[in-house]
Formats: sequence, C-alpha cells, structure tokens
Amino acid sequence: DPNYLEARYHLADAYLRSGRRIDRWFTNRKVFQQNPSFPGLPIKLAEVYLQTSQHEIAIQTLEKYHLDAEPSTASLDTLGRAYALTGDLHTAESLFQKAIALEPENPLPNFHLAKTFLAQSRNDEAHEILQKLVDQNQKFAPAYELLAKLEMSRNQPTLALGILQKLYDIDSSNINALHMQGIIYLDSKDFNNAHQIAEKIAANAPGDYRASQLKGLVAYRQGSFQDAVVSLLQSLKAAPDTLTYYFLGLCHYRLDDLELAISQFNQVLDAQPDFSQARLMLAMVLLQQHRTEDCIREVRYLLNSDPRNGFAYNILGSAQLLQKDYDAAMESFDRAIEINPDLVGVYLKKGRLLFNRGEKELAE
Repeated sequence: DPNYLEARYHLADAYLRSGRRIDRWFTNRKVFQQNPSFPGLPIKLAEVYLQTSQHEIAIQTLEKYHLDAEPSTASLDTLGRAYALTGDLHTAESLFQKAIALEPENPLPNFHLAKTFLAQSRNDEAHEILQKLVDQNQKFAPAYELLAKLEMSRNQPTLALGILQKLYDIDSSNINALHMQGIIYLDSKDFNNAHQIAEKIAANAPGDYRASQLKGLVAYRQGSFQDAVVSLLQSLKAAPDTLTYYFLGLCHYRLDDLELAISQFNQVLDAQPDFSQARLMLAMVLLQQHRTEDCIREVRYLLNSDPRNGFAYNILGSAQLLQKDYDAAMESFDRAIEINPDLVGVYLKKGRLLFNRGEKELAE
C-alpha cells in the first residue's frame, strides 16, 4: 500500500536515524505532500533540514508548526538547535530553557543548552549542567564525552579520564569512550597506555577503524612515520575519517612525499573545508614546492573565515617573498606579529628582508 502514511513516516524516521539523507528527505516529502498535518511530521522534517544544512527552512517549518500546535520539548529543542546553527545563541538559549521547563529531566535540551553556554565561553555554567546530566542520566553518553572535553580544556586530563572510564564501565560497548581515553593518553605523551587502549579497542570491536587509527597516531608521535602510514591506511580501509587522512598527510609530509601529502590534505578539505590546520599544511607544502599562487589561494581562503590566524599571515608573507612582492610580504609579516607576537620565525624573515633593503638598524 504505497499510500500507507504511517509506514512511510516510520520508514523516513529509520532513514533519519541511520544517516541516509537523500532517501529520508524524499520519503518525508511524500508524507508531507499526502498529509501535511500528520502528527509530528514538521519536527521530523525540520530535523532533515538541519541535517542538510537548511537551517532557515527548519526555523520556518517549526515556527509555522507552533502557530497551530502547542510547542513540545522536541519541537522547542529542535528549533533551538536550528537557531544555534545560525549563530543566534540568545534565541537558542531561550528555546532550550522553555524545553527544559516542559521536561526538566529530558537530557537533550539540557545538553544542547550546555553546548550553547560553551559556545559563549560560559564554561562554568556548561560544566554544572553536564555534571548534573552525568550524575542523573547514567547512559547519556554525549554528556560524558562533552564533560571530558571540557575537563581537557581546563587541563584536567585525570578528571577527563575518570569521566570516560565511568562511561565505559556503564556501557562497555561504547568504543568512543575508549578512543577518547587513548587520545588523552596520546596528548599526555603516555604512549604505552595509548597503545594499550588501541589493543583494547581491537579486542572489543574487531575491525573498528579507531584501533588502527590510534596505533597510527602513536607511531606518528613517536616518529615512526612509515609504521604510522601502514596503520593509518589500515584504518582508512575500515572507514574514511578526516583525522586519519590528516595524519596520513602529515606522515607523507615528514617522509618528504609531498604529492601524497597534498592528496591526503585535499581529501580532508573535500570532506571538511573548515579544517584550518589541514589547509595550513596544504599551503605549507605548496609553498615548499614554490607553487606560490596556489599557496596564496589556500591561505586567503582560510583568512576569509579566520582573519586572526597569525600563522596563515606568516605563510602568506613567505609566498609573497618568493614572488618578490616585498611590500606585501612585509605587510603580511607585520600582521602576523600583531596577531601572534610569539612567532619567532616571522621576526627572522622580517629582519632578513629589512637587511636586504639596507635598513640595517631596523633589521637589528
């Protein structure tokens, strides 16, 4: 029965949960066309719009829905997320508060409110909400993971590890909790424990890409770049991942395989254009190859979204120096130092440039 709306609605919901964007979009649209008043449909449609980065349409859909129906926790929470994605954090916060007022114990609006606080650097308020969620909602994994990241930002790796271990004790199938522990050990240069975590992931979830990825990251940090390449390629066979592509690019860069490095950094940027560190590395490799026009194009793309990136200006100035555009290079170096006075290499480049111009006192 192609017109059986309830079946089609739940099929769309299954697509939504499984991440099949195109299928769930068309299925939802069919339900909407056949019966636009189907209960709960506008909320699901708004979710699809969010997943396909159509934030404004999601807002319009839900605000129209609220004209005819009482707001629910789900509709307010989804609308709050839509406003948050447009950058209107004040409205998003208000909507999450209203959703919480309807269902104080529902973890989702509480969690999204905490994320909104973090986006505004209101870390203490976010910490309070997340800690409460961890205490009250024993299996709400996103709260544990975000709280662990917040503790890491506060330079509290021991607390972060404890939070993730608590999550893993509650749910031993949560491989992400293990993986995050491994990353923390890696950042702390505890390579032995990081490697043990990788082995634990491999034992608990054979074939999961994160085991070989973590092994590759450990090898990279220990300077074993060829071993890292082997592990990272094994990880990519299991699942494509931007972090894996990025570190594979770094490995090829360290091994002086510049064309392979460019290929990996481009893979990252195809999937995630705002991955600024990958774009910086791509620009550095292009600079090393004296492909100055390509290098400048990548840096300017980055500076459009991140105008306070001092290192990007450093690379830009170096490319302009190769082009013998000395005035532009000096301007870029000055901007780099203004943003980040600790960029020692920029002072050296600027000093050499001034010396070559005959301005010896300024160079000194």
